[in-house]
Parts: sequence; C-alpha cells; structure tokens
Amino acid sequence: MAQNPIIIYELKNSLSTIADNFYAIGELNQFDSAILRRKYCGYGSFELWAPITTENKAYFTMPANNAQRFLYFGDNVAGFVECIQGEVDSAGKLRYHISGRTCEALLCFRAFGLARQKGTASILTNTTTFSGMTTVQIIPKMLSDCYQADWNTITNRRIPFLVAPQFGSNIPTRTFNFQRSGGTLYDGIVDFLSQEFLSLGFWVKFDPTNRRLIPYIYAGVNRSISQTANTNVIFSDQLNDILQSQYIYDMSNYRNVAYIFGEGEGSDRAFVQATRQTNTYNNSYYNGTGGFPNFGLRELYVDARDVSRKSTGTITTGGDTTTTLTDSQYFQALAKRGTQKLAEHNILNTFNAVIRTEGKTMYKYGVDYTLGDVITIEDTRLGVSVNTRVTASEETFGSQYSLRLSFGEEPATLNDTLNSINNNFTN
Repeated sequence: MAQNPIIIYELKNSLSTIADNFYAIGELNQFDSAILRRKYCGYGSFELWAPITTENKAYFTMPANNAQRFLYFGDNVAGFVECIQGEVDSAGKLRYHISGRTCEALLCFRAFGLARQKGTASILTNTTTFSGMTTVQIIPKMLSDCYQADWNTITNRRIPFLVAPQFGSNIPTRTFNFQRSGGTLYDGIVDFLSQEFLSLGFWVKFDPTNRRLIPYIYAGVNRSISQTANTNVIFSDQLNDILQSQYIYDMSNYRNVAYIFGEGEGSDRAFVQATRQTNTYNNSYYNGTGGFPNFGLRELYVDARDVSRKSTGTITTGGDTTTTLTDSQYFQALAKRGTQKLAEHNILNTFNAVIRTEGKTMYKYGVDYTLGDVITIEDTRLGVSVNTRVTASEETFGSQYSLRLSFGEEPATLNDTLNSINNNFTN
C-alpha cells in the first residue's frame, strides 16, 4: 500500500451515539519507523517506534474507560494497540515502542460456539456442526453472536462496531459439513477458510467513514503465467525485481498416515486410519496401501476424543437441530479429522523476497497485485520458478519504504503450534 498518514482512533464501549465513540484523536506526525505485517488468511501485527513527546504522550497513554486505541494505516487496514513500552537508551533518548495486532485478532477474544438457552441460562454449545451449508452461510452463523445488528447497542458477546460479514467475488458455492469443538472464534474461521479446496482470505476492514469493522472473506486472483484471464504478474532476478530472496524446502514436520482415536476407553476406543491419498478410511493399522514403504512411512497420532457422535447444536439451512451420527458417519468424521491434521504436517515449500519498490518497477503492490493473489516468481540464482500465492506482507514505513513478501506456505510459529485447535471437516 502507499505510505499513508498513520491516524490514531479511539473506539469506546459507551451506549451513546456512534460519532462520540468512534473517532480520530489525531495524526501521528512524530515517529521514527513503523512495521506493518499482514496475512492473507489471519491476523497480522505492527510495531512502531516514536519519540516520547507531549503530543505522543496524549496518543499512547491508554484510556481508563475500557476504550481501545487503533492505528489506522490507510486502505481499510488498522491494528489495535496492545503493548506500550517507554524506553531510555544509553544516549538518554526517550522513545516509545508500540505494538499490537491487526483487527482480525479481535476475534481471538471470543470463544467458538453459538449461544443457546438451557433453562434460564445462556450457554455456549460444546460441539457445533454446520450441515449442508455453503461458505456464505457458515461464516455469518459463526459470527452471529458477535456482530451488531444495532450499532448503538452493546450487549452480551458483541464486539463494538463489528457488523455482518461481506464476501468478495468467486467464493466457492459447494456445501460443507463442518464440526468443531472449543477454541476461539478466530481459530474456527481461519481453519475453515484455510482448507485446500477453499484457500480463502480473511480480513477485518476498518471503515472510518461509516464507523464500523467489517469481516471480509475473499478469494485471491490468479495472475500467474499459467492463465490468460487476468493480467500476468511475474517477478524475476533477471528483471532486477528481486533484491533479496530465500527459498526453503523442509520436510521435517511431514506426515502421511494418521491414526485417529475417538470416543471410548482402552480397547473399546473408536479408531480409524487415514492417508492423504484417499477420502476413505479403514479400521486397521497401515498395511502398505498408498505407497509409503519403510523410510517413506511417517505416522501421526491424532487424539480426536472431542469429535462427538452427538452434536449439541447442528446448524442447517433449515434451522438448528440435535443429531446423532451413525457408525459410518462417525468413522468418516474421524477420518476427516485425520486428513485435516495431516494437512498441518505438509512439506514446507516457501519463498521469501524483498521486492524492488523504487525506481523503474513493472508492478506496484496494492495496484497490480495484492495479498492473496497468485503470481509467478523466477530466481535463476536459486533455481526457483513457481506459481505461488502472496501469503504475507511486511511493509516498513519511515524515512524509507520497503516491502517484503512471503509466498507459499509459511513456517509455523511457536504460537501457531500451541494454538492448533482440534476441528473436523466432512464433505
């Protein structure tokens, strides 16, 4: 994106008018540098370094009224402030180090599950199943407890100023059966959208004009040389587009056969085996089918005790019900859990590059291509030529602007690993 002014916003929880509770408190004129990191499907982060001045003290002294400070970077991209550090260096210079996450992370603060009544109490469903529904039907249901039908009403689990989700073009129309137990709302949405046959992007737009936060689901555009419908985008060291590059091929975390254990105890515990090569399952250990002999066999244990035969809340296009799975359906559900877990143990095949942004450049980020688009990368120095998705970006603002892009599957972080939440997909 272009280097826009950074605007400080304050959002409050008050029940009075929107204009009094979603407003800009000033433009950040004094800062040394800022870094904005974004992902195609998931939250990003930001860091900012600024001198401790009277003006900046007003911006970075957190309010005591349960309000939230946001940094707006332009183009509907914003993040909320989570950490403020005041520093004095060895030369006696005072400065702030401000950090936080982009707006998608607001959904990390809500547990996954739909509210329902049990007697006089309001509780969350333990296991929720979405049956025979499309993406544009499932996502609003997931979010329904948290977005505001009336912006002036702040009640229960709603996130202030969050509204109903919007969808871009080319969203697949296939139907899904999707079951999930526990975790956060953010995890549930990202896990659903990240399925290989969907590969959709997730972004919470910050709309300062209409004063709202908008969940937005979209599909990246294929701009690679393998297609002719859209204008091609190709980066190459031969064109001097790539300033720095790194290619990683890592199969240390790769697994290809999963043993999934469900409900029950001891020898009575439900058990199936699943591989990447088939959507079927069997109830025995690996027998050589699928072509993974000896060193090629990489097994994975999956504890799927939370995959329930009986769902406490089944959501369909016709309404909400309670269902009990047959043995065949339950084993298929376990197998799908195994397939999903195997997808978390892929061969890592990623390419990172610093792209030229100054001087003569053929393509401009945010204009000719953007986060989520599939483009062509060629680096003859590393022997890499691949059509790959732009999965993450890192922009540095300040005296100079730089852009670093990540392509393909990103390496898992410790936080990703610790927050890997059990879920289940069935087709």
